[in-house]
Amino acid sequence: MRTTTKSPDPDNRSKSGKVASSAVDAKTMKELQRLQFRTRRLANEISSGAYRSAFRGLGIEFEEVREYTPGDDIRAIDWKVTARTGAPHIKRYREERELHIMVAVDLSASTLGGSKKSRASVIAQVGAVLTLVALHNNDKVGLMSFTDSVHSFSPPRKGRGAVWRVLHQVMQSQQNREGTDIAHACSYMDRVLRRRTIVFIISDFISPDFEKEIVRLKKKHDVVGVVVEDESDIRLPDHGLVRFQDPESGSIHLIDT
Repeated sequence: MRTTTKSPDPDNRSKSGKVASSAVDAKTMKELQRLQFRTRRLANEISSGAYRSAFRGLGIEFEEVREYTPGDDIRAIDWKVTARTGAPHIKRYREERELHIMVAVDLSASTLGGSKKSRASVIAQVGAVLTLVALHNNDKVGLMSFTDSVHSFSPPRKGRGAVWRVLHQVMQSQQNREGTDIAHACSYMDRVLRRRTIVFIISDFISPDFEKEIVRLKKKHDVVGVVVEDESDIRLPDHGLVRFQDPESGSIHLIDT
């Protein structure tokens, strides 16, 4: 299994701030602009409170133990100190000012399919929304793209270009995609992420067994799997015998729909 990290500018922008036209065709550019517009609208609909409450208890540091006062959360009571002193005490924590977020997006060939819209466009939009909301909350955001190898890795940081990186990374390469290896992606993040991070893995999760690797990653980090599905995954239209081609292996199967 190989790992490659591409070095070109992830934003693919010139000094003028415009996207290099050589890397993005007109159709893809139109789709990127549409996704960027929808992403910002969706992100504005998500309140900061809802985002923060989803990760309550993460990114906090112990500050002190003090006596209980009416109104304090009884779940914070330190029973050992309470037993020793004879008076109820609670633990207080200080929330860190910023979280570290990693958005891992699946670029495999299976994401190109979809009955109404491609899974790739959904992955791009979900990844961009998560990135934008995190940046609005002053968190650091990183991006990793993968198939059966790691295509790119940008460590968590702040920057307005992060949203564009997610959209561009997922949508720019529509051809010559490969298979999926989530186990390899998890092992890679387990090696390179030094600080506790909230990891979003956005994929159709059509991949060989990855349970062992994802459990190992969860021991150090908080892992959220975002499964991108399509209605055709559950129910196919009745068209009789239909030839289907596996986009990752190229094999052809005759299926009775």
